[in-house]
Amino acid sequence: WSSRRSSGTAKRCWSSLTVLLDHLKGIQQGQVHREKRT
Repeated sequence: WSSRRSSGTAKRCWSSLTVLLDHLKGIQQGQVHREKRT
């Protein structure tokens, strides 16, 4: 197997992971803002 292909797959997985983390962070911040408002 070629290392270049595996690194490309890892990069794709990592980018989707960071997107997921950003999404989770946004949800958490939204919940915090909602709690502060009430």
